[in-house]
Amino acid sequence: MQELALFIPILSVIGIVLVIIYLRRYSNIERMAMIEKGINRGEWWGGETNSSIALRLALFFIGIGCGFLMGEVLRELTGFREPICYFSMLFIFGGAGLFASYVIEEKKNKKKLQ
Repeated sequence: MQELALFIPILSVIGIVLVIIYLRRYSNIERMAMIEKGINRGEWWGGETNSSIALRLALFFIGIGCGFLMGEVLRELTGFREPICYFSMLFIFGGAGLFASYVIEEKKNKKKLQ
């Protein structure tokens, strides 16, 4: 029985490595096909730049941090159970961060078009 328990982590690692190799291989084939057809990758993925992704992630994580802080404050003031306080504040502030990044990106896009 212990031999079987030894094979599980070994096979799991081998499986994960094989999945990563095949994903990299097929993404490379896809990129090469796009280059041959003359398709710009930015147009294919919606034209997002690295700065917009960084802005979105930064504001999202700031919102998550504020959500943890406000969840703790809510728990201390009201005495609600912990999961209710933390999850509600995480969703509210995380969504607010994503909304703020959307508004900022829309303003940037409007300036570009003018």
